[in-house]
Amino acid sequence: MMHKRLIYLLFAVCLMTAGCRQATENPSPEFIETEELSLRIKGRVVHTYDPVSWQISYNADRKEFRIHNDTMSDFYILKCQSLPVEEGATLKANLLWTSTTIQSRSNLSFTVLRILPDGTVWLFNRKNDIILSVRTLK
Repeated sequence: MMHKRLIYLLFAVCLMTAGCRQATENPSPEFIETEELSLRIKGRVVHTYDPVSWQISYNADRKEFRIHNDTMSDFYILKCQSLPVEEGATLKANLLWTSTTIQSRSNLSFTVLRILPDGTVWLFNRKNDIILSVRTLK
């Protein structure tokens, strides 16, 4: 009887830990090296910018980046407390995006991974495993 309880206990522990996912230590090099704008959450691509049917919007005064399709049915919006100006810097931001419903996360801490001369910026939130890229427009 004791042996059977031990098996059930081990099985329950396995089930509980199997559903846990560790936060990504570092984003994949493929993401950082690509020039496409996208939003990825927990390893899943949520949105990818398509220049044929998507728009990029940037407001420096509001510190806001918008990537959305032409009908605004799919989008992600990043509103920062400060602008990403230096690789390795950390900034706080609110993120709003569509999936099956409109989702949001507030006061996220992002690390600036890379900044290109064209204004493309890659950001990473380790705690929630959120990786995204946006672009400043001049």
